Amino acid sequence: MRPRTAPIAPRLLALALLALALTDCARMIRESELRAVPLETPRKQAITLPSLLGVAGKREGLTVVATVFERARCGDELRQRARGVRHTKVRADGQSLLAEWLVGGAASLLGGAGLAWTATRAPDPEEAPGAQQQRYLLTGGVLAGGLVFLLGAVYQQSEIGEHDEDLGERELKKIANERDCGRTPKGGEALRLTLSDGTQIEATADAQGQAIFALPADVDERLEVGEKRAVLEARSNPKAQAVVSL
Repeated sequence: MRPRTAPIAPRLLALALLALALTDCARMIRESELRAVPLETPRKQAITLPSLLGVAGKREGLTVVATVFERARCGDELRQRARGVRHTKVRADGQSLLAEWLVGGAASLLGGAGLAWTATRAPDPEEAPGAQQQRYLLTGGVLAGGLVFLLGAVYQQSEIGEHDEDLGERELKKIANERDCGRTPKGGEALRLTLSDGTQIEATADAQGQAIFALPADVDERLEVGEKRAVLEARSNPKAQAVVSL
């Protein structure tokens, strides 16, 4: 008579359950935001900010009189000590955590029952050699996998909820009330005037920061069908621009 082997169905069931447990981990959703808890009222101090280049222009007859200047900038620096806090909300996505508990519990129950049954059952003399050891390895592996999965569920369950993390004390700085606080003519600056029809005229500011652009004699006819305006800009800094009405 041929030796009997261990039943195949329990093995397949245990392996399928363990594979499901290892691939169906709970999906956790974390949402974090930073908060600042003030520790004092803001302290204000007047400061000087980096100056900016500015231009302005006005039409006078067939000319545009332009000026170029440095814009002194001032502001108030606000300082305040605050404690940084990271607020985190953690929740499970759908029923994934419940599924992790169920699968882990089922795998642990199946593995424990199989291990107990194997330990209390005498080996069948007609079984293939090593069948009893294979049952121990299989049921023990299922039990170990289920317990590991349950430990993961316990850990993820402990993360659910709202948590605050202290990030320590910081000094916050903010610039407020930025404003112009004086103008200084800037001589020698190259300027460009661009009419709405694309015509470009260039000039250089004198020591007093003034430049005069001579407009074409037919400027009014040129701009009759377009916008009667021009863009004045400093060649060294295209951000220093102004629109001049023509």
